[in-house]
Amino acid sequence: MQKTAYSPDAVDILYAKIVEKSITTPLKVIIQECHASKSTLLRKFVKRTGVSPKTFARIVRLDYLWTKIKDENAVDYQSLVFDGNYYDQSHFINDFKSIVGETPGYFFNRNLNIVKLFSGRSDGE
Repeated sequence: MQKTAYSPDAVDILYAKIVEKSITTPLKVIIQECHASKSTLLRKFVKRTGVSPKTFARIVRLDYLWTKIKDENAVDYQSLVFDGNYYDQSHFINDFKSIVGETPGYFFNRNLNIVKLFSGRSDGE
């Protein structure tokens, strides 16, 4: 047992800030808010999470958009581009394909219930 309470370090703070702010705030601004050496912070983040902060921010952004799709039960690409703070639709498609492995059109043309099952969100989350 630890005698003192756990104190979050810079990696914990960066992780939390990415989850909280990455939809609307550029990653470089989030990293500056952590008040740590950028190169050390990035290296420790990758070591602890297995992905870079940029990749993690992209995953968080797609998860946010998935929640919107799940709640609305419809896919509107223009809304996704706007809500995800992408520059344009091709930026969204490229980001989606690099994370998921297939284009959004192909992915969402399948039965959405199967997609929910594979995402682990089929139980009413």
